[in-house]
Amino acid sequence: KAYLGWGEVTTTASEGGTPAKDFWRYDPAADTWTQMSDFPGQARTGAFAISSSGNPLFGSGWSESIEMERPYFNLFSDLWEYHPLTDSWTKKNDINFLPIGFFALEDKIHIYCEESYPYETSGLYQYNASQDTWIFAEESFREQNGSGGFYSINNKGYVLTSYDGIWEYTPPLK
Repeated sequence: KAYLGWGEVTTTASEGGTPAKDFWRYDPAADTWTQMSDFPGQARTGAFAISSSGNPLFGSGWSESIEMERPYFNLFSDLWEYHPLTDSWTKKNDINFLPIGFFALEDKIHIYCEESYPYETSGLYQYNASQDTWIFAEESFREQNGSGGFYSINNKGYVLTSYDGIWEYTPPLK
């Protein structure tokens, strides 16, 4: 089964959309869509979704508003876990940095962030879902510009950097 959520609702092709909070499950065997429990956080765009082992995680993103006739972006730092068996959501510890990309290794999520207001940190962070904790994982990653792409193969994380080619991350041995 596959899950699809959020997105934007538009009435015409020329207007901007309104972020949605609905969440759907697709069953390819039956070729059917089932609406699940709505996302409990604020509606947004630009969020990430990833799963390493267990339930999927959803977080970050932004919403846009107009203030004093200028666009304003509200950044979100929340993280949510979806439980498919009970069709329920659990709030997890916030992401206190601006995620740019992510990959999963073993039972941990690795998220790269770049320094950006209001967040003053950059580097590679690791999230342990079973303990609901964040740690700073890699100091040398601060100098990378990872806006090219992110993926993992054979328990190694890879970042396609904008300038330097491919950067490889191997997690420490347990």
